[in-house]
Order: sequence, then structure tokens, then C-alpha cells
Amino acid sequence: MSTSVSSSTVTTATSGSGTTYISGTSGFDSSALIKAAVNARMQPAYTLDAAIKDAGTKVTSWQEMLTDLTAISDSLKPLSSAKGAVYSTFTAYLNSSTLTTPSSYVAATVTDGAAAGIYDVKIERLATTHKVAANAVATATTVGPGSFTLKAGTAEGATITLDKATSLSDLAKAINAQSATSGVSATLVKTSDNQSTLVLSATTTGVAITATDTDGLLAGLGLDSGDFTVDGESLKAKLTIDGVTVTSSTNDIKDLVPGVSLNLYAATGTGSITLEIGQDLSALKKQVETFVKAFNAYRTFALTQQATDENGAADTAILFGDGLLRSANSAIFDAINANTKVGGVTLANFGITMGTGNMLEIDDAALQKALLQDPKAIQAFFQTSSTSTSPDLGVYQAGGKVATGDYTVNVTVDGSGAVTGATINGVALAVNGTTLTGTTGSAYEGVTLVYTGKEAGTHTATLSISRGLADTMLSSLETYTNSSTGLIANKVANLNQTIATKQSRRDEIATSAASYEDQLVKYYARLEAQIQASKTTLQKIEALFFSKNND
Repeated sequence: MSTSVSSSTVTTATSGSGTTYISGTSGFDSSALIKAAVNARMQPAYTLDAAIKDAGTKVTSWQEMLTDLTAISDSLKPLSSAKGAVYSTFTAYLNSSTLTTPSSYVAATVTDGAAAGIYDVKIERLATTHKVAANAVATATTVGPGSFTLKAGTAEGATITLDKATSLSDLAKAINAQSATSGVSATLVKTSDNQSTLVLSATTTGVAITATDTDGLLAGLGLDSGDFTVDGESLKAKLTIDGVTVTSSTNDIKDLVPGVSLNLYAATGTGSITLEIGQDLSALKKQVETFVKAFNAYRTFALTQQATDENGAADTAILFGDGLLRSANSAIFDAINANTKVGGVTLANFGITMGTGNMLEIDDAALQKALLQDPKAIQAFFQTSSTSTSPDLGVYQAGGKVATGDYTVNVTVDGSGAVTGATINGVALAVNGTTLTGTTGSAYEGVTLVYTGKEAGTHTATLSISRGLADTMLSSLETYTNSSTGLIANKVANLNQTIATKQSRRDEIATSAASYEDQLVKYYARLEAQIQASKTTLQKIEALFFSKNND
């Protein structure tokens, strides 16, 4: 009687790591067992993943805070004592009691170097382009062969050579081909169905065209030497500024007065225009608005970080309760509170008040009125100012963190008139010629004085400093926003280091777990093979046993 041995089925499956799990007929779900064991090994890695994610979220929030605080600093610098402050930005204002729209006659551009001033401007004529028109001739007329020379103003000049009889159209093309050299261009104007006129034009205003018609080609078109005769001055723009006559070969007059250029559009006739060069109030207004916008953007961020739900949870407030956030908020409000009143003036005088959520609000009409009535009051509020009781002691810069107050300055001068030493409230200043500077790290860092006195001896003066809001807040924000030493940069660097350390540890755990997974796969594969071998042996024994019994 024949015997048979039943075969068992072996199945395979591949893990997420690429490892093959083997399942046989043992009844063990080795795949599940391996996954459970590996998952247990990976638990510390999953904990690290959560910590890394949390740290990364904090880095993003700190960077957002840094961006917002930096925006406040950037908005304050033009309002501070820093070089290039908006207060020294000038613009041109045009007014006229005789002309309805002065801007239709002239435009003024103000650049660096301009000074405040008021000028009376009258435009007699604009600079024009010299044009010479030939006689109307039959359109089919040809010219040449021959040559002639054209030149306008200071241009090099060019000789136009025609090797053969040339049409009027081709003549114009030949002239235009050398207009960059000659300064003269040509246009062919069709005056009737069968006639055309050649018109020569200087390519720039204020200069006359001259021609040398050696072969009489231009004369043949009705252009003789008299047609080119013109008073060059009549082609130039002519105007008066405060009664002084000015002529220009162009209508764009650069640096008519230092830093001021004019673009002339039309003659004013009997009218006149008042040109005022004054502080650019629109630029100052825009800068104040930029500060308020930046301040409120940060306040929005800060409020988000302080928000809690009805149960007191702060799930969306990533930096909730962090001491650095509280410190920054306090520094900002301390700066504002320290400057609530400068020279008897408050922010409210400019239409700026504190509203809901400590957001700044602007009354546009009040701000505009303050700008028109007393822009220097706004400057004094934002910018640090200082005075000295000595005519020999000048203040070049009173920046840094020096507080509002009076300071005693002592300056020692030797017999030769050289400054040999100086102190401010008893603290030594660095002396370099006539310049006295607060030393780095001292309470007077950022202060620069100039002493011009030559009389020997020790001289005492009182220096009065009034800190403006912009300088005060900039000093406070620098502690947080400095890219290398700032508290936020330090916080972000520490978090990034923590993330790197945790990520490295997480990678080690994952590598170890993957190795452990491979070991388990091999172990269960061997176990399945052994069980399978045992079952096969058992089947053979059973088959042999049944075979003998049947015999």
C-alpha cells in the first residue's frame, strides 16, 4: 500500500524595513511577534520624535518672534539718531498763486545734498529741437550721386555718401544710419499724394544743425545754407530762479541748486511757481505708520503665545509662560512707558494711542495735523537730543543706553591746547584729538563728544540728554535681536543643538531596532524550519507505522 507525506505551506512577507518575515504551519504569527518586539525597542525613539517635533515648533516660534522684533527695530532706525534718519530727507513742494497746476509746468527731484529753501521759478521757454525742412518735391525724386556732411552741436559729424541716384526714402535711411555720429535724424513727410518733404532734426535739444553741401545735393531739395542759420541760444531752455537767469540745452536741469534737479514741461508765461525744498513729511508719516504696523504685528504674535482656551489650556501658545517672551514684552513696554512724555509731548499728541490688546492705534487726521504744525516735536519724541552748557563742548552722538538726564563732563587741556583727559560723571572717556568717546562696555558706550576749547586747565560743562523713544527701544531690542549675541539667537542655537543631539540618539535607536528586527526574522525563520522538519519527520513515522499495521 502506498504511503504519502503531506507538504506544509511556507509563506513570506516583507517588513517596512525591507526584511522578509517567514510564516509556516507552526501556527505562530511571527510577523506580529516581530513587529511587537521591534515596536517596543522603538518606543524611546518615538518619545524622541515627539521631543524633536516640539523643539522644532519652538524654533519656528522663536524665529517668528525674532522676525517681528527685528521688523520693529528696522522701523525705528530711520526715526532714531542713526545716520540716514528720515528727518534729513527732503522733498520738493510746488505752489503758485498764478498757475492752477504747477506740476504741469515743472517737476522737481531732490537728492542727497539738498538744503531747505524757497525759490521763485519762472520758465520763459523750453529747450527745443532744431528742425530744418526741405521743399516739397515729387515723391519719385532721386538724389545723387554725391555727398554732404551733417553735424549737430558737439556731435562728431558724419558724411553721407550716395554712390548713385537715390530715392528720398533711401536718402532718409542713409542719414538715419549715421544719426548716432552726426546727431541728426531724417524724416520723410508725405505732404500730398505725389509730393514729400525731407525734414532734418537734431537728436538732442538746444543745439543747431550745420551742413556742408559739397555736391549741392541738399540744395537740390531746396535746403541752402540760410536754412541752417539759427541762434543757438534760442534753442535752449531759459528760466529764472530768484531772478537769476539760467539757460540749458535740455529741459532736464541737473543740480540747479545743490541736490535739486528740474524737469521743465511748459513755459509759465506771466505766471511763476514757488519751489519749496523742505522736510519730506510724507516720508516721516510713512515711517511712523511702519513702526505702528510692526509693533502691532509683534503684539499679535505675543497675544497668540499668551492665549488659553476655556479650560486654561495653551495648546496653540507654543511659548506660553516662557521667561524670555515675558522679558521681551516687558522690555518693549518699559521703553514705551519711559518715553510716554518727551518735552511735554506724548504719543497721543500725534494721534497715536494704546488700544485693545495693547495695540497702537493711529488717528490719521491727528497725525497729519501734527506733521504740518510741528514735525520737530515728532522728531524730538522719537530721536535722542542733547545740549551742552559749554560752547566748546558739542554732542556728535548720544546713542547707546545712556538714560535721560544731566551729566557732568570734565575736560582737561594742556598748555599746547591739546585735550589730555575727559570724564563724564566721573567715568573716563577715550580721547582722540578733540573727540571724546564712551569706552566699550561702559555705561556711556555710544556717546561721542567733541571739545574745541584751547584754553589750558580743567573745564566743566553740563550735558543734558533726552532719550527718544526710537533710541530707547532700539537699545532694549538689541538684547534680543542681535544675530550673534542676542537672547533669541542663543535660544534658537540651543534648541537646534538639542534637536541635533536627540536626532542622533533617535537614529542610533532606529539602527539598533533594525538590527534587532533582522535577528528576530532569522530566529523565527530557523524556528519555522525546525518545526517544519519535525512535522515532516513525524509524518514519515506515522506513514511507516500505518503501513506496518496494514501489513
